[in-house]
Amino acid sequence: RFTTNKLRTEHIDALNCILAEIFLTRKAQDWLNLFEQVKLPCAPINSVEHVMQDPQVLARNMIVEVKDSIAGTVKIAGNPIKMTSVAETPTREKVPEVGEHNREIYGGWLGISDSELDQLQREGVI
Repeated sequence: RFTTNKLRTEHIDALNCILAEIFLTRKAQDWLNLFEQVKLPCAPINSVEHVMQDPQVLARNMIVEVKDSIAGTVKIAGNPIKMTSVAETPTREKVPEVGEHNREIYGGWLGISDSELDQLQREGVI
């Protein structure tokens, strides 16, 4: 039933039952070591906790810290695109509050006056 990929696919439910029982007989790392020795492509399915502590993930700043005024320091996904011309840091600037840059954007970029901004704020528009 399992000698070819086509047969394995046709009998996938039976194969999964057999393998599930076998895989329970050793720890995941034992299976990974064995598979690597015989050059069988494999990788663990990691928990979120394990990924958050992985040395390679940390070394590449794939998890970074951001300070939030309510939640405190929060870990978030870092930039997955790495370039030698862009410096990488393990922290990011504080996340702006909602409306924190209203005056800069509406006033400076869009030319809305302070009195118009005050009126929009009173009316609950911004």
